[in-house]
Amino acid sequence: LAAELAALARRRDELEDEELTELTELDRLQMETERLEAERPVLVDRHRRALAELAAAERALDEGLTELATRRHPLAAALEPRLAGEYDQLRAHLGGEAVARVVRGACSGCHLALPATEADRLRHAPAGTLARCEQCGRILVT
Repeated sequence: LAAELAALARRRDELEDEELTELTELDRLQMETERLEAERPVLVDRHRRALAELAAAERALDEGLTELATRRHPLAAALEPRLAGEYDQLRAHLGGEAVARVVRGACSGCHLALPATEADRLRHAPAGTLARCEQCGRILVT
């Protein structure tokens, strides 16, 4: 009986230690919860302002796109239909960038150097000559 009482006393001590550990953890969690709850209004307000800024930026972008589309329409109508069709296909295929500038002998679209003969031909070509990058297919402008 004495051995059982000793074992039960040890078990009681273990359970009391576990309870103390759990209560300490509970206090820590309650303090963390209070800190987070106090921070919540600030974060909610910051989120609300960020959403308003995003909505304003989206409106500005939509207005800019509308303006660009309005300006683009007469310019696109002036192109010969075959060229306009090729341009639209290239734009769709190349992520919206159908035209690239030649910079120091390289295509600014794919950043690969043009063959020397092609670069020379572009330099001496008359205005309005259509050239393409042999690597990516973009329309090249100098």
